[in-house]
Amino acid sequence: MNHMPDLTDHRGTGAWTRRQVLTAGGAVAVTLLAGCRPAEPSTGPVLATPSVALPTPTPAVEAQPLEIAPDLRRKLAQMVLVGFRGTVLEADNPIVADIRDRGIGGVVLFSYDVALQSPVRNVESPAQVAALDAALAELAAEPLMIAVDQEGGKVARFNETHGFPPTVSAQALGEQNDPDATYAAAAQLAETLKAAGVRHNFAPVVDVNTNPENPVIGAIGRSFSADPAIVAAQAGAFIRAHRDRGITTTLKHFPGHGSSRSDSHLGFVDVTETWQPLEL
Repeated sequence: MNHMPDLTDHRGTGAWTRRQVLTAGGAVAVTLLAGCRPAEPSTGPVLATPSVALPTPTPAVEAQPLEIAPDLRRKLAQMVLVGFRGTVLEADNPIVADIRDRGIGGVVLFSYDVALQSPVRNVESPAQVAALDAALAELAAEPLMIAVDQEGGKVARFNETHGFPPTVSAQALGEQNDPDATYAAAAQLAETLKAAGVRHNFAPVVDVNTNPENPVIGAIGRSFSADPAIVAAQAGAFIRAHRDRGITTTLKHFPGHGSSRSDSHLGFVDVTETWQPLEL
């Protein structure tokens, strides 16, 4: 299944020097101290205080939409990848305008709809996914990145339930520790993605299995090994099999993630006391 602000000083030429600040501060302090003394009888004539005109408030300025050059807008849109609902591309699906009119760069497919707790989101069968992906790609002016999480094992959006070929978990491949066997398994997986029109796989997992009880990694077979050398070798074979078939990949998730004791999908996971140098 992974930009500098303008720091110009806008205070203008009226910025005070340190001497001016200290002088003004002393005057304020004297005034405040004088105000704290008891009132004394006046010994001289009362002088009229000259009137001071108050400045006219600056009219409020209404916020205006930021004007973005079309070329920059296109580049920004190409950096956006979104999910959507639907197994068939209907004309009124918001993703149609996102791709055709706004020029977003990619979409990600899911089999299960977490928000709706529905077993169907984008995937029903190999033929259906291929037709959906072809329709999505047809909308795009530039090559559309159609992505999926297809690690193998527990995390496989295209699984046997939907008529796709079986897959092998990272843990099983790591225990076998045969890069050639891993390449072969990943090649079959990549061929499935290619036939479906998928161009990017959010895999492999390269978290080191330092905590076998990690509920979202070690406990469900998503890590190749507790040995970082084995993880590197297995991940390399997995990636090569995909690249040889024109599929790009993402190495995930984060240094130390294999040490976590709780589900990082559900909130912040602190691994500062559990990560080990070998995970880097």
